[in-house]
Amino acid sequence: MEINTERLILKPLGIEYLESVHEYSSDLENTRYMINLPNETLEETRDFLQKAENEWQCDTPSFYEFAIIYQDQQVGAVSICLEDESSGELGWILNKKYWRQGIAYEAASALMDYAVRELGIRHFIAHCDSENAGSYRIMEKLGMLRTSTQGGRRNKASDEERTEYQYEVYIGMKIEMHVHTSEGSPCAKADAESIVRAYSEAGYDAVVITNHFDSVLLKEFGSTDHERIERYLLGYRKAKALEIRYGIKVMLGVEIRLEPNEEDFLIYGIDEEFLFHHPDLCFMDQQSVYELCHSYGAVFYQAHPFREPCMPRNPEFLDGVEFNQRPGSGNNNERLSDWVKDYPWLKFISGSDCHDLDQVGFGGIETNRPVDDIKELAEILRTEQVKLVIS
Repeated sequence: MEINTERLILKPLGIEYLESVHEYSSDLENTRYMINLPNETLEETRDFLQKAENEWQCDTPSFYEFAIIYQDQQVGAVSICLEDESSGELGWILNKKYWRQGIAYEAASALMDYAVRELGIRHFIAHCDSENAGSYRIMEKLGMLRTSTQGGRRNKASDEERTEYQYEVYIGMKIEMHVHTSEGSPCAKADAESIVRAYSEAGYDAVVITNHFDSVLLKEFGSTDHERIERYLLGYRKAKALEIRYGIKVMLGVEIRLEPNEEDFLIYGIDEEFLFHHPDLCFMDQQSVYELCHSYGAVFYQAHPFREPCMPRNPEFLDGVEFNQRPGSGNNNERLSDWVKDYPWLKFISGSDCHDLDQVGFGGIETNRPVDDIKELAEILRTEQVKLVIS
């Protein structure tokens, strides 16, 4: 495999690079701030490269060590060691002949992109000697923040105890908050697989399936409450089953209409069990649904409040409102912007309200940290600011 950048090629590190790796890994100036270097013999370098090469043969490597190729020369290495399913520690070394050309930054940035896209890494860690300004400036350029300073570091080239910096960064997620599938919302034209594929290709990290939950539709879904909820969940379940295939997280949400009104609301933070226990949600009033959601750790937003014939409902029983981005839908978001000024506690989300493939990717949110499930997303919506994707 290869990772290509504007100037570099990253290739699996192995024995074929023995001479070029030993040149810098045995050089005292090149390695003065390293814990495990310099290597004193060629055999030490060979052993390291053999270990790296062997790891590449594993079905699920615990670390990925890449050679940095610049102008057809192997000039350094960049690596990530996996801490768990979503965290990894970055490292790099560059032959001193190529310092101060942005090569280490370019390689590390490319590896981070690969780790996010292919390995699902969202939390990156890096360590360096406190005097290694070249390394910590790269970390800062990568968006990492210094999170600890501690003593006790021992570099191989020095007998003295050193101080170590730790840097970290969390990579957030781009999430579609309002999307329908034809299996759950008959008004939708695109099925679950088409939706999941399209959002994956559009660069989203997650989608929340918010099929319509209203009394008229549910009656068509079965003769008992259990049958109706089972049928309602079909689109979500089909989409959920495709997470691994398309590399995108799928979460359950609901777009609910409360009888006898025309307004729609979005619920985030519930699960299938909640719906089976509360099949009569449509016949509850706004306050009751709001309080029930809160008792379950969920949040309650009004969808497209100014899309006719809708009107904003009681803000006292809302966690927030949606700035709906579906094209040509008369969302009147400018009126919503004016209205929310009187209710500063309300949070905002954006959603595409996607029903067909030509409506993919117009809205959504971007979080500051990874999201594992709908409960965690609800907590983020409740306690943190998110960036709105606005078309």
